[in-house]
Amino acid sequence: MNGRILLIFITGLLTTPIVAAQTDSPSSIESARPKVAVVLGGGGAHGVAHLGVLRELENQNVPVDLVVGTGFGGLIGGLYASGMSIDEIENFLFDTDWRNIFDPDTRREDLSFRRKGDDADFLIKYRVGIKDGQAQLPTSLAPNGKLAQLLQSVTASAKGVEYFDELPVAYRSVAMDLVNGDEVVLKSGALDRAMLATLSAPGSLPPVEINGRQLVSGSLLNNLPVDIAREWGADVVIVVDIGTYLRAEDDLSSIFAIVGQVSNLVQQRNTNASIATLRDTDILIQPELNRAKVINVVGPGKNIEIGAAAAAAAAKSDQFGAIRIADEQYASIYEQRVSKRALSPVISAIDLQNDSSVDDELILAQLSQPLHEPLDKEALEEDMRNIYGLGEFSAVEFGLRKDGESAVLRIRTVENRGGNRFWRFGISLQDDLEGNSAYTGSASMTWTSLNKLGGEWRSVMRIGEIQQVSTEFYQPLVRSGVYFASVGGGYTERNVNAFLGGEIIGQARVEELVGQLKVGRIFGNSGQIAAGILTGRGETDANIGSNIPTGKFDIGGYTASAAHDSYDNVYFPKKGVRASLGWTGQRESVGASFDVDIVTSSAGIAKTWGVNTLIGGFTLQSQLEEVPGVQNLLRTGGLFQLSGFQTDELTGRHTAVGRAIYFRQLRANPLRGFLEASLYVGGSLELGNAWQTTDEVGLDNTLMAGALFVGADTFIGPVYLAGGLAEGGNSAFYLFVGRPF
Repeated sequence: MNGRILLIFITGLLTTPIVAAQTDSPSSIESARPKVAVVLGGGGAHGVAHLGVLRELENQNVPVDLVVGTGFGGLIGGLYASGMSIDEIENFLFDTDWRNIFDPDTRREDLSFRRKGDDADFLIKYRVGIKDGQAQLPTSLAPNGKLAQLLQSVTASAKGVEYFDELPVAYRSVAMDLVNGDEVVLKSGALDRAMLATLSAPGSLPPVEINGRQLVSGSLLNNLPVDIAREWGADVVIVVDIGTYLRAEDDLSSIFAIVGQVSNLVQQRNTNASIATLRDTDILIQPELNRAKVINVVGPGKNIEIGAAAAAAAAKSDQFGAIRIADEQYASIYEQRVSKRALSPVISAIDLQNDSSVDDELILAQLSQPLHEPLDKEALEEDMRNIYGLGEFSAVEFGLRKDGESAVLRIRTVENRGGNRFWRFGISLQDDLEGNSAYTGSASMTWTSLNKLGGEWRSVMRIGEIQQVSTEFYQPLVRSGVYFASVGGGYTERNVNAFLGGEIIGQARVEELVGQLKVGRIFGNSGQIAAGILTGRGETDANIGSNIPTGKFDIGGYTASAAHDSYDNVYFPKKGVRASLGWTGQRESVGASFDVDIVTSSAGIAKTWGVNTLIGGFTLQSQLEEVPGVQNLLRTGGLFQLSGFQTDELTGRHTAVGRAIYFRQLRANPLRGFLEASLYVGGSLELGNAWQTTDEVGLDNTLMAGALFVGADTFIGPVYLAGGLAEGGNSAFYLFVGRPF
């Protein structure tokens, strides 16, 4: 018997009550064996190697009584403690769209239809809240709302478990109090919140509020929490150290690199201190990982194999000999662990804790869970997404409280840090790289939850090529928000250019003052129909050229529209459909200068395979009656709108463009930082034209065009550098910031 086995054997004798000599029941065998804790260190995406270690421990029949983790180790440990199998955890990690989880925006499929419109108009990802008269800037590169929802969903079986020792495997995670710097060991409460707190690296993710304390990852204090395992009562501690990414001197080239290096050095130092406390009975596993920076959240899949190989090497040297148990005993322990995964309880009541200005009934209207029926976890997850998609909350949580044989479903909503007033900003820039450029800067202020039905007031201002000042009051008519009415008005100035050979030879400035009343219906979070009436007046002045028609005109008529939007990303969509159909009918009988009907339609569908995406779509415009005035001219031309022409170079009473756009993702950056962005390369084929009469419309009178481009999904919106070529020898280069289609 070697020294390690002898020491563990003696420890077991000293800590186990004396029992009858002939007892060999499973319970007595279980109590006699040493308690085993696994400590999983932090270290970012390399932490998937922990899965390989855990898999090999199962292969070696090594029981795990406690798992302690910090950072990514806390994530893996929490999933394992909840009762998930290694295969389930691996599938979860690799099937999750982490790029979306860490995207600053709410998952677009979960947004309400109205909030989806913010993306199209105001491209900068971050919004600035206003609370108590002060601007509330983001506290991190990415919010944690979607990550919180994900962890709630995947650990739903642990809801209702108050103390983490009652989980299928006992669990601890380590966090730091951001106010006083104290170490906080999380051993009770909501498992998903404990995992979220230890994952929240300062600056990358916001702090997590638990019991009135603002918590972040404990990696700066205790990255390898051996002492926590020992305090719990572990006889043997298996420590998995995945190392820390440290930059070379020539790589310390930015403030972000320097701040990250300091954090990693502190983390490495406390890791070394923990390793120094290991006893002869403990086991240290250090997978031989590539310490290079990993952007992908789950890192290379081969890291799992590396972790398993490191654990297998420990087994080969007989380090597990003293804690390995027989097949039958291990199978019994595994079955007990699986049986602890909670079943769906019957819900006796719903308890809402609403920490926001949104009306309680408006939130409860989103829930579909019937009382005195078993909890429908899939429906509840969808309900949580719908509540979060209202755009009012930084967190939407659920829990279970035992109520005799049933349970109370607890829902908690936390208002956005900026409250119910926020600013959003956008910028549009076009430059042909030959000295011609145009820009528009945009800002909106939205005030939500003005009444019990969720009324909101939005004001918009634009400067540049387009100048606008407008305001709108939007009022849902029922708590579900299905029916709505809105009233608004605004003043707009815009340029209408005349071209010859790709050069501007004339320019009119159109000013319009318009008021509008609308009513409509929402379909889920992806569809809307609306109808309205509008009135106003306008004037056209000549900026460039002497042959520009000028004068005043009156506006009055009716509108109708229908829209569908299920794009996952309005800038570089990977899936979904976006379509619209609109009609504006001006009538002299309601104050217009002349009768005219204008119909517009557009559609796009995106399909993705791997890193390749194909978007097919079209844009149609038609002026059904010929009327004077440049304000009613229909225009096309520009990037993806017949590339090779200048923006809006082609005019007529009818326009049509069909397009197929292909792009390939070169790099993904979920956080979309200031210096790193998701990059794409691609091309397009387009077919269309502008026509003065319906007799001219036809395939034999269309132009072929196309473009090659490099695109980036940045924090200010999509950026394109492209070159376009159109039939007839027309060509153009584009530097484009904004949404071109």
